[in-house]
Amino acid sequence: MMPDYFSESAFSLKEGEYTEIPVKTPKGVYLIKVTNKADLTEKNIDKVIEDQRQRDRIKAWLIRRYRSDYFARLNNADDVELLLKKGGTYNNTDVLFRVGEKEYTVAGIDKIIEKRATQEELEKVYENGVMPDKARFDFAEKYFRYLVWSRDAVRLGIDKKPEYLKELAEREINLLIAEYLSAQGSRSTFISDQEIMEMYEQGKESKYSEKVMENGVMVNRAIPFDAVRDEIYNELEKKAKYQRAQDWKKQMIDEYSLKINETELKGT
Repeated sequence: MMPDYFSESAFSLKEGEYTEIPVKTPKGVYLIKVTNKADLTEKNIDKVIEDQRQRDRIKAWLIRRYRSDYFARLNNADDVELLLKKGGTYNNTDVLFRVGEKEYTVAGIDKIIEKRATQEELEKVYENGVMPDKARFDFAEKYFRYLVWSRDAVRLGIDKKPEYLKELAEREINLLIAEYLSAQGSRSTFISDQEIMEMYEQGKESKYSEKVMENGVMVNRAIPFDAVRDEIYNELEKKAKYQRAQDWKKQMIDEYSLKINETELKGT
């Protein structure tokens, strides 16, 4: 759950021991003491970890790990093949991936983007009438994941059979539904360079800065844009993805006149 410089020190200690040599990090200097050790499992996590916030973080990590393993199993199916290599050069007829009997070429992905994206989104994606490779390949990779996940969701009947909804406690069903919703949020989600730069400018005095010593005085210095560009992109993409998923969920609720029984929600 912690960076390597924390975990390596912590797991090298016995119960009751502490780091006699301070652990230096970009955020400060620390002494780490191990007050307790326990073998953690999904069954005993609620008893072992008293702090609810820590429990939720660890459970979320376990779910992410399981999701990654589950996707790897789907991705390794005999009729699934991801040929896309970032940084490569492709022609319109080149195949980026295969799912089942269908192949998806560069030209095919372009048509899907044009069909799914709004005019505003297309204006963000195209530069002088040309779609940058990064935007195309980011979409292709997400669409590949969407197809693989949704195919298994359809195989299990989640999209049509209400009885599957009663099995939400089962891990794979939970993950499929979560990923299916996540995929809805990922569709046609594009972040422009202007949006990334605007967020950098807003946070370069605080969020995207580091403390350094200059002439004996500790000052804030902006981290170079290139060093945090991907971080900002991921953050903006996550927000856009979440909003799109919420919009899609609201659309489904309105379209099918669904109502939520608040009294049946967990924790109420």
